[in-house]
Amino acid sequence: MDGEELFLEIQKNKKFNSIPFIMITANIDAETKYRQLENGVHDFIIKPFKVKELLLKIKNLLALKNSIEKKFIPDPFSKVTIKLSNKDFLVSVNEILLKNMKSKVNVVELAAELHISKSTLDKKIRKRTNKNITQYIREFKLDYTIKLITAGEKNIQFLVEESGFNSFSYFSTSFKKYKGISPREYINNL
Repeated sequence: MDGEELFLEIQKNKKFNSIPFIMITANIDAETKYRQLENGVHDFIIKPFKVKELLLKIKNLLALKNSIEKKFIPDPFSKVTIKLSNKDFLVSVNEILLKNMKSKVNVVELAAELHISKSTLDKKIRKRTNKNITQYIREFKLDYTIKLITAGEKNIQFLVEESGFNSFSYFSTSFKKYKGISPREYINNL
């Protein structure tokens, strides 16, 4: 099956409808290109290509997708919202953590962004998850790395950097404590 046939098969599954697709091809036939654009391909890169071009196109498409999604997510801190439900509270915490994934999350700043005190943040997290805020953040970051691994990432140093852990050893120790096996063993078991 060629790339065009693969794309059409993927498009049959509705859960992939919101994923942007970039075709990398050596075929520069205009008719083929137009047909694929009509089928829903978002962009093309003609071989040979520079990796920088691919990375920039991916970055731009994801930024566009994220900006569109944000327009449909209600602001949890609007004047209409009087009290956050449990789900809304954790969704808000997770959104902030995700936005600041690569940096060390400051609990005081996290609380300020949620318009609550540090102690209230810790109490709400404990009440909803039975974890303290530090443990919740660490496990949130570990869950993020597990999603990256599941998506095919195998470079542990990349996982450490993407999840904002301070060191490779702290990441490995935390991962092993959380999953019962080392990151390398987890990757090899998939």
